[in-house]
Amino acid sequence: DLTEKMLALEQSTALADRLQSEVQAQNRQLERAVMDLSMISSSLAHDLRTPLRSINGYASILSDGVSDPGPEQARAYAQKIADHSATMGQMITRMLVLLQVLQVKPALKAVRVSDVARAQMAQLTTAVPQDLVFTCADTPEVVADPDLLGVVLEHLLRNALTYTTSAQTRRVELGHDPH
Repeated sequence: DLTEKMLALEQSTALADRLQSEVQAQNRQLERAVMDLSMISSSLAHDLRTPLRSINGYASILSDGVSDPGPEQARAYAQKIADHSATMGQMITRMLVLLQVLQVKPALKAVRVSDVARAQMAQLTTAVPQDLVFTCADTPEVVADPDLLGVVLEHLLRNALTYTTSAQTRRVELGHDPH
């Protein structure tokens, strides 16, 4: 009778240990998700401030009544407000896409970063002036989610294209260091 009680106690202890381990793993996943959302929220807030400041500035000029910008200048300011609003909308859309990607469990497979980068750059350069030089070295295969990797590379490449002044030749290089 004592043996059965000891066996039941050992089984209960093992089950409690296993459940505690599972709870700890779930807590780590939850903590990571909260950190990811915090980083995304911070990034979104930072990125949206620039166009929002411009919108506020142009709207203030139009509405303050201190100076009369004239119809041509007023139209130009209104167009700038519309342009910056559209930029904010695009940023929000891209951030929502990123959030959707983060909610999907990664589908890992062998993929070459260079292949994904070339595909992303081909999509991005359809609307970019022809003064772009894109150099992409072949990379070895890595195990990654191609869709998530594509989102990351799209953001990196878009930033490289966006923040290169038009007076410069736009040059984007992707390389590989085997070490």
